[in-house]
Amino acid sequence: MDAWWTYGITDLVLFTPETYFRLFELYHRDWWPMQLACLAMAVVILLCLWLRPARGGRVIAILLAASWGWVGWAFLHLRFAPIHWVANWYAVAFFLQALLLFIYGVSRRGMEFETGNTVRTGIGVVVLLFALLVMPATAHLSGREWMQAELFAMTPDATALATLGLLLLVKGQVAVWLVIIPVAWSFVTGATLWALEAPEALILPVGAILTIVLMIMPVYRR
Repeated sequence: MDAWWTYGITDLVLFTPETYFRLFELYHRDWWPMQLACLAMAVVILLCLWLRPARGGRVIAILLAASWGWVGWAFLHLRFAPIHWVANWYAVAFFLQALLLFIYGVSRRGMEFETGNTVRTGIGVVVLLFALLVMPATAHLSGREWMQAELFAMTPDATALATLGLLLLVKGQVAVWLVIIPVAWSFVTGATLWALEAPEALILPVGAILTIVLMIMPVYRR
């Protein structure tokens, strides 16, 4: 038996790229037209950021929590777990993130968002729009079918990246426990996509690194 340090990322991925991306296609077909509800959730989030209603922060937090819970159950537990032995643990992490977002979002203070003219908010808006608009197109741009696309509130990568973008828009210092799971998932999925030689492998790790740097900078300055 080979020593554990001789194994690489590719040795831990027990499925082919075709199997992995076909999983998304079957998932989207089975849950149609749930995608329309996910699109509506994205529109509501953008409207809350733009119009800034009194309870907009709580609405965004609740929608984010629902997204993480849904992806954890419908995609990771029901779809991904049969082909990946640790997917159920991923699902548990997504359920925990949903709970944290809900508790923090509906607390007395809740989440307050800003879209002012700062580097952090500017990058946050770019990351959010990238997750909502560009990531769904990456499958087609990579030569795959549209039904294999990543979609916010429907699949894990777009949901995690959109969450990072929104956390960059939260006023003040963001609670660290809200960032841990999205950042961890960004590197996990980045490693998986890298092993599958997918061209979008670096998108989430770059988003996670930007989030970490921008959140550490105010602490460093103080």
